[in-house]
Amino acid sequence: MTAHKIGKIAHKIKLTALVAIVLALIAPTFAQNASDVTSSVQVKMSGLRLNRATGRFVGVATVTNVSGTPISGPISLVVALKGGVTLYNAAAKTNDANPRGPGSVSVPLTANVLLPGAFVRLGLEFDNPGREPIVVKASVLAGPGAK
Repeated sequence: MTAHKIGKIAHKIKLTALVAIVLALIAPTFAQNASDVTSSVQVKMSGLRLNRATGRFVGVATVTNVSGTPISGPISLVVALKGGVTLYNAAAKTNDANPRGPGSVSVPLTANVLLPGAFVRLGLEFDNPGREPIVVKASVLAGPGAK
């Protein structure tokens, strides 16, 4: 092999390494959003009542994996509400996933997975100064990525 060919090969290796570094740096920019797994779970609200001490309504959301496969976390329960009702204990608002804007609550998981048939109960608090009917439209997002 000539020195010229060795030089060309070395140049290609350096170029390949540079491309790999650049891709590693920009890959997070192209990260996918979390997946909508609403069809794989059942969300039931129960025990909605007024907490007279705080003036907020409280209730429990039960999220159950009704699919035959585990759902990897992190998992967020996204709560869309109508009128002047807001989710008081929202951990975040969704920005990159649909539905955009409503509050969300992180679903606590064991070993970062919700197994088939497993369920998690979450306490929810609602601000409802107008005492409007509380109608919850829930969706569930799972996996790493923007929510």
